[in-house]
Amino acid sequence: MRSLALLSAMLVLSSAMLRAQQTCANYSIVINTPEDKLMLAVNGAHSPQEQVSALKKFIQAYPNSPYLPCAEEYLTRADVKLGQYSEAIAAGQKAIAAHYLDILFLEDLLKAYIASGQATSPAFDILAMAPAEIARESQVARSTGTSAAAYQQMVKQAQATAQGEDDFMQYAFFQLLAHVTDPNRRIADLGKFSQAYPAEAQKNAALIDYQYALAYTALNQTQKADQYAEKTLAADPDNVDALNLLAFDYALERRTHLDRAEADAQKVLRLVPTLTKPAGATDAQFQAEQSNLLGVAHFVLGFIDLLRASSGKRYATHAQMAPAIAQLDSARQLLAHNPRLEGGVLFYLGSAYEGEYPAEHRAALAVLEQAVSLASPWQAPARELLVRVRRVAR
Repeated sequence: MRSLALLSAMLVLSSAMLRAQQTCANYSIVINTPEDKLMLAVNGAHSPQEQVSALKKFIQAYPNSPYLPCAEEYLTRADVKLGQYSEAIAAGQKAIAAHYLDILFLEDLLKAYIASGQATSPAFDILAMAPAEIARESQVARSTGTSAAAYQQMVKQAQATAQGEDDFMQYAFFQLLAHVTDPNRRIADLGKFSQAYPAEAQKNAALIDYQYALAYTALNQTQKADQYAEKTLAADPDNVDALNLLAFDYALERRTHLDRAEADAQKVLRLVPTLTKPAGATDAQFQAEQSNLLGVAHFVLGFIDLLRASSGKRYATHAQMAPAIAQLDSARQLLAHNPRLEGGVLFYLGSAYEGEYPAEHRAALAVLEQAVSLASPWQAPARELLVRVRRVAR
């Protein structure tokens, strides 16, 4: 009897899990109807192309069928398999317009948005509507005859499934956010995500706060960006991106807290060699990211050394200026593929060559000519300094 009871409990659990994973589980199909023939064709297809063909024929022939949202959902999934992401999005949005929702469907639709890079408002609307659907689908009804142990197992499985779905939504959000170029929209999207997924937002506070810092940096609201970078470091003290952002802002943008900027930049130099390559990144991508992080840190340190060498005196000796030149030269090599920052490094390197006594006019001219050729915030001051150096170097 105990074996039969256990088998019965397993069948109840499996049935509940199956219903949660089925596409259009709430729609009933009558035998020999067009909907029945459609699903026989879809389930018997040998390829997604055959599924798409059958679904499109049904949608065209039966535009008023109550099963139409389900057909659109199946079409979304088949188009995703084929890499036809725009078609998948079109089909999926039709299903949503018909008020059809289930989590598997929403995940398929989000995959299409992610793969196509279409970080549009409808994609973020899907993320906002997902928590309610996850909560609805995770509810487990206890049927008559289900033991307490079996029911608890069902609840535990439903909770694990819901957590996995929350994790996917978080992944989808950050994948889509990377394609949002308008900083004001990024800030709004971050707020909506935090409101819709408070537990996930709290768990990933460092990541979210850093995204806020980047958005405010893009808006040239440096002080606000630094506040969010500080919050990032409070949650994740070894976040090299936030350390570099703060060090750069304190040193080059605000010229305050130089000791703190120097300490943060030095910490970046220590941490970067210990970083692990992210999953999915190529060796070349990882190396480029490491070079950029190290380059910014050397840039900050070189700028601070330049300020200290030239502070309170008209000219610095070569020995006094050497640390700045060494740091900036290291930054130049590391940031060679980042013209915006490279232009700044070259400008300050030219300033260092020209600011020591005796001045190294030839070296200053070489780097300033490069700085002038690069589109960066330092292009105009580099041009002005270049004119002055040419005048005295004759």
